[in-house]
Amino acid sequence: MNSPTLYYVTDPLCICCYGFTPQLTKLRATLQPGITFITINGGLFPAEKARKADYAFRHYLKGAVNRVTTMTGKQFTDKFWIRLASENFYYDTEPASLAMYVVGHLKSDRYANHYMEHLQKKFFVDGIDPTSKEHLARVGQDIGIEKKEFLKCYDDECFLELTRKQYKFAKSLGIQSYPSLVLVNNNNAYSVSSGYAKFEDIQNNLNWAMSQEKQPQN
Repeated sequence: MNSPTLYYVTDPLCICCYGFTPQLTKLRATLQPGITFITINGGLFPAEKARKADYAFRHYLKGAVNRVTTMTGKQFTDKFWIRLASENFYYDTEPASLAMYVVGHLKSDRYANHYMEHLQKKFFVDGIDPTSKEHLARVGQDIGIEKKEFLKCYDDECFLELTRKQYKFAKSLGIQSYPSLVLVNNNNAYSVSSGYAKFEDIQNNLNWAMSQEKQPQN
């Protein structure tokens, strides 16, 4: 009998995931013993799927930003919008996803989430370039990741392949939006949340999902 695993499917440049952080923090702090928590990158706009941040795309993002700010109070500054409007800027989420995977490898899943939270503040508030390897390494340094060690893994092709495997795994879970939480228990998958959700609702859904494995079999 396999131990239950709660998968958090996210993307470090996902606007809604940025707003979801306080709910996630509450969830991890109260997660019942015996449930393994694993974060995976879903691949929002990676590599060839990257979106040029033209007027139409920025207008699309403004709708998401307004919804997240209304729901959560999270702020996005002018520096973020200036970065998006910079010449030839593409909203490529793969460099940040790779960086997050590397941090998880070097430290832990919880540390990878810490890195993502710090990176989101640096992008959405301070307007750094999240596609720049140097900027991503500097974000790691801010939270105690040694730059040389980070870059050695970041430049290793096998880490990019492993990051892309996470995208495929997220698809196999049937993920439609970010952030999402999926409980896998005895090879059965249960959607706990899809998109932004409040801690109380997540907790109720998780309790329900856990109870399904305790139901008597016919």
